[in-house]
Amino acid sequence: MRLEEAFSMQFGEIISAERAYELFWAGIIDDKRAFRCPGDGCAAQVTCANLDASEQDLKVQPHYRPYGDHIEDCRFDIKAPSTSSGSTREGNPTSSLNPAIPDVFHTARPKDHFVVRTTERTLSRTSSSGAAGSRTEASSGVSGSRRRHHYAVSNLVSRWLHLRDEGRLYDESVQLVQQTLAYGQLFKGIFNQDASRYAGVQLVYWGKARARRLEFGYRMAFSSKMLVEGAAYSPSLLLRDDIIESCPYKKRITTRLEKAVKEDSGYCILFVYGAPEVVPNPKYAAAPESQQQYFINFNIESLDMMDVHQVSLFERLRVEN
Repeated sequence: MRLEEAFSMQFGEIISAERAYELFWAGIIDDKRAFRCPGDGCAAQVTCANLDASEQDLKVQPHYRPYGDHIEDCRFDIKAPSTSSGSTREGNPTSSLNPAIPDVFHTARPKDHFVVRTTERTLSRTSSSGAAGSRTEASSGVSGSRRRHHYAVSNLVSRWLHLRDEGRLYDESVQLVQQTLAYGQLFKGIFNQDASRYAGVQLVYWGKARARRLEFGYRMAFSSKMLVEGAAYSPSLLLRDDIIESCPYKKRITTRLEKAVKEDSGYCILFVYGAPEVVPNPKYAAAPESQQQYFINFNIESLDMMDVHQVSLFERLRVEN
């Protein structure tokens, strides 16, 4: 079992490795070794592997590695024999998160989402003993009592890749604005999907895409086609510079986009949360209905609603596209 969460000494909260990665690229934390066991009273050291990796793909996802000694009977000591029976659904000793409780995806962040929490335990991070103190994100004390809260598509992608690796895409779910879906239902490869059928259906759509730098942003065009009345079209997304500049962790995305444009002819794997919008091409407005042409657009107003990965990821995922 892996350690799902750790206490960030720099941020002052128990967070997932995905959240730590986000905070690193936002410039909030900078030390991958400044983590401790999330257990009350336990100061076991934890490192966040791959925290400083510029590319987060299936092989190098950030994850926690405990390397210090836990206090006696710490339920997060993954080296200790498990005393529980049955499946991990009955209580994962490495997490206070319960897979039976849906994760929650928020389309807007709290105003203080990137504000460092100051606690006794945070202030003690420079001490040689690293003694554990209070924490700001406490659970009820019952194993598996909390749920994950996601604020960016990148968080969902990381979780999806992890569950896909374990063959558990339908074992965990996400609560959205209007519905709750299993991770296996939330992600939709766009290849040959009927765009009209999915109009208004908000999911995480993904596929191989090509990024092109414009004067005012990036145009992201999917290589795979979606269908409108039997005809195939390439969906596209316009990522404006003002959207990029408003994101605290913009470097994470811009680094990947710049690398894709420079090294991979613009090709990347694009994930976008939203619904495809079918728009008639005005050039064909006077044409007979049978000759109408269309655009398929995805519209976003926050960098949180998309994620970009190296094109090499496509070879590992296209079997499910």
